Amino acid sequence: MSDEPLSKRSRTLFGLVGAGVIAGSAALVALGSSPSHEGSTYYTASFGRAGQGLDPGKSDVKIRGITVGTVEKVALERTGRVAVRVRVDQGVKVPRTAAARIEPVSVFGPKDLALDLGAGELTGPYLPDGGRIARTSDPQELAETAWPAYRLTRAINPDEVTTILRTLSGGLSGQGPALRRTIGNGATVVEAAHANRAAIQSLIDDISGLSGELGPRGGTINATVRDLNRLSPVISGRPDKVTRLLEESARLADTVGGTLERRGADLGTIVDEASRAVSVVAGQRRNVPVLIDSLNGFFEMLARIIRTDGPEGTKLASVIATLPLDLCKAIADVCETPSSGGASASQAGPRMVIQP
Repeated sequence: MSDEPLSKRSRTLFGLVGAGVIAGSAALVALGSSPSHEGSTYYTASFGRAGQGLDPGKSDVKIRGITVGTVEKVALERTGRVAVRVRVDQGVKVPRTAAARIEPVSVFGPKDLALDLGAGELTGPYLPDGGRIARTSDPQELAETAWPAYRLTRAINPDEVTTILRTLSGGLSGQGPALRRTIGNGATVVEAAHANRAAIQSLIDDISGLSGELGPRGGTINATVRDLNRLSPVISGRPDKVTRLLEESARLADTVGGTLERRGADLGTIVDEASRAVSVVAGQRRNVPVLIDSLNGFFEMLARIIRTDGPEGTKLASVIATLPLDLCKAIADVCETPSSGGASASQAGPRMVIQP
């Protein structure tokens, strides 16, 4: 090995060669570590604001929590909205029904762009490369959520809160058993409501359906309310008549209730027999028109016979029907029957005579 020192020119040449080798190696490493985006598709979405933490090249594009791309560019549009350009990996199709939203990874951390593919996930139609995602949701910042709470706490006077707590504690002092019963009763009510949640849901559905039926009839309801408003001065101006009407209604209700209580079994029998009669009539409904025509012809013939002139200005026949005008005698058990014997319906009270 020669001990002769290298010339300046040789050292320079060796240095350039070494630098070239190092630069080439670094370029090869960089190219080998950079992922290939061949076959990827690009889309654009517009937001009212992007928020802090949405960074190009760092923020991911996710579908159901799976990373399928990255955010490539965030720019301000002329309209004041934020245009976000995203890259989606090869093989991932984005339908026209897709919706994009910006969601935080953590409370104060970075943000990602999440895609909800919607109803057209499997059937399409799909957006072309360079297409625009129409449905977007702006991110919710923590400061916006906390600001109303901050203003509320600023509006609360600590002295007033202290007074309320002191008054509440003084009022509840010694009321432990009553408070415990109240909590127990509340738990019982909650358990009963939970056990009957199906019935409660059905009731809510019925009320919802009723509101849907009443909605188109708002004009009719308003007209009814206006009529009642006009009627209310008339009613309030004659309290004596209203009182008498209520008293008579109560008396009638007592009479009807007493009759139903005394004759309930008979009414049940009548209903049962009527149902049997209706069943028989229903079974013979084809013959009912024939029966009605026959009865109509019979009574027409009877009417002609009755109206036939007899000797000396008389009629061949006549019918006299005596009906009492007293409601208590016309309908049995409407009024209380006196304990002592009284005149019969045919002997007392006004009568109405029907003579054809």
